[in-house]
Amino acid sequence: MNCGIICRGWACPCPTTVSHKGRPYFSLMINFGYMELFIDTTANDYLRLRLIAKGGFLAEKKVRVNRNQSEKLWPALAELFKANKIKKQDIKKIIVANGRGSFTALRIGIAAANALAFAWGIKVADENGDFKRSHGLQLVEPRYTKEANIG
Repeated sequence: MNCGIICRGWACPCPTTVSHKGRPYFSLMINFGYMELFIDTTANDYLRLRLIAKGGFLAEKKVRVNRNQSEKLWPALAELFKANKIKKQDIKKIIVANGRGSFTALRIGIAAANALAFAWGIKVADENGDFKRSHGLQLVEPRYTKEANIG
């Protein structure tokens, strides 16, 4: 069985343990050294975290959030790292989804990516490779596609 994730145009060959009915699932992974963490909180109903090595997909955790990204992100990240025996030192770069989704969901993912990159002393960029430099720091700035609807 494979994880069913399409990765770079190919079905991902990772062996997996899969749960269903909205429960998270994990791919088993091999430590490839240079790893990137991808954070996507832009959807209102789920968040997605991925571990990527040398351009290849290694593991994913997808969690139903129902607009509660801020409450679910940190436990999901801890579970992904624990299930795949990853330490923060294994992550060399953080990539974050940008430019789509709700105002708050987008801000949650960007703030988390920037905070982790700062705390861990690593690079951060959005999925297009864009980032800003400010006061010697590399940061991702949210790219909003519509006006905020706060109310």
